[in-house]
Amino acid sequence: MVKRLLYIEAEPSGNGQLLRQAFIELIGCVVANKPKIVLGGNDSKTAQAFSQSLHGHSWALFDMDGDRTRRNDRIQQLNLEQKEANVFFMVQKMEAWFLSQPDVLQSFYELRNIDSLKNKKAEEIRDPVEELIKISKKSGSNKGRYLKLKHDIKIIPMLNARKLIADFPDFKNLINALNK
Repeated sequence: MVKRLLYIEAEPSGNGQLLRQAFIELIGCVVANKPKIVLGGNDSKTAQAFSQSLHGHSWALFDMDGDRTRRNDRIQQLNLEQKEANVFFMVQKMEAWFLSQPDVLQSFYELRNIDSLKNKKAEEIRDPVEELIKISKKSGSNKGRYLKLKHDIKIIPMLNARKLIADFPDFKNLINALNK
């Protein structure tokens, strides 16, 4: 069997195993032959591990740290021009995915009014992490403000992968690549 690897820009320490499982749950309903998830650390470490991968069936997922117009710049910055076809990005950061599905945040943070989120395009939010902190602080939920390592592992599996495919072209392209 061919080894399939998906490198993700994320820290492997702490809740690493739970984060891997969260990503498997997210893509599991839209990818038949799920890859092994490799959390590579920061963007440069992930890019290095991915570029040195000898597996023909490997892909990488990074934070864009900006809007989609930065794609070519980020690929050059990560020195991944040779593997560009297998490089995918989360517009801005992963938290933009969360903000794109206000119903998930409403459920997780027990939000009362999510109308302000429904009128925003997630990829246009300059700092999705800060926006999520602000929203979660206002919620009054017992979960408190957004904590990346603690909340990501719970929110990711709640996301609707089909909606992410519809809303984020790079996620759609990643899923298509994983299904080939």
